[in-house]
Amino acid sequence: MFIGNVINILMVILGIIFVIACSGSMLYYWRKRITKVDIIDDENILLRYFVQPQFNNFGDLIGYECLIREKNDKNEWKLPIDFNHLSLKKSIILLEDILDKLPNNAVNISINLQYSQLISANFRYFMRWAIAKVSTRNLIIECSVDELVKNIKLERNIKLGKEYGMQLAINNLNSSYGSLAKIEWLLPEIDILKVSIKYFKKANEDDWLDLNLGFWTKFAKQKNIRLILVGIETAEDKDLAEKLRINLRQGYFFGKPIDVYDLNNI
Repeated sequence: MFIGNVINILMVILGIIFVIACSGSMLYYWRKRITKVDIIDDENILLRYFVQPQFNNFGDLIGYECLIREKNDKNEWKLPIDFNHLSLKKSIILLEDILDKLPNNAVNISINLQYSQLISANFRYFMRWAIAKVSTRNLIIECSVDELVKNIKLERNIKLGKEYGMQLAINNLNSSYGSLAKIEWLLPEIDILKVSIKYFKKANEDDWLDLNLGFWTKFAKQKNIRLILVGIETAEDKDLAEKLRINLRQGYFFGKPIDVYDLNNI
């Protein structure tokens, strides 16, 4: 009777050990699967990076921004509606030839990354590749202010990138207080602020702007952060940049995003 009870107890213990071991294996497999999902891409989606030139107030080319585009059913390259299928591995594949084709006189190479890419477990690998690829040029990683959500993963990866020599640019800043509030926690890590001129054009004189371009100019100077005015499309826009002494500029007035596979464009 006693031996039978001992055997039953041992069987229960072995069963518990088996369940724990299986759970551990499943958890390990799931974590590995999550990491692998980050590098799976839909081959039917045609993506390509275009580049847009950036200039200073003297008209000198200072860099290129890499902008992702997706080919639609009309054979047009447009901004993707959904960025979920763009992994860091896919970005590396797409950028490999693009960066090789850019002139060496471009001091800065900016790459736009989505929030899902910035918090990816593969971010360290991407940074190692990107820093080596741009060589002596400055690597700037851009993120939209609309995607800035304070969390441990994002903060950790941004600090990791900075350790590798990355510069951080926040784009799509506008005239709202919310735009300022979203960047405050990250200010020590930010190197560049990009404000779009379209957000500061009033349809009516009575329209109210929480923050104007003068504010962002003063704010960037106080924080020792470079300011780029983007969306410049007309001579009037350029004159406004001159008036506000915003020396770094980008927009269709200087050049539209270029398909580098058309070598005549570079």
